[in-house]
Amino acid sequence: GSVCAKLNLWIKCPKFITTPQHLSIHKQHLERLRADKEAYMASEFIGTVNHLETIEYALETIIERLEAL
Repeated sequence: GSVCAKLNLWIKCPKFITTPQHLSIHKQHLERLRADKEAYMASEFIGTVNHLETIEYALETIIERLEAL
């Protein structure tokens, strides 16, 4: 496919597939996002606040589902 214009948009793509072996990567991603959240929101580096919160929620959901496997 083509490269997404916004960072982290892949996480909402219906074609995105992940496995439990990537659980630690998703957890690290969420930790980094939360650690730098204020800076990201101030600069809109990742996008709007709504986009940032959508990505955070998607990561939480992915992690929860992978941990349940």
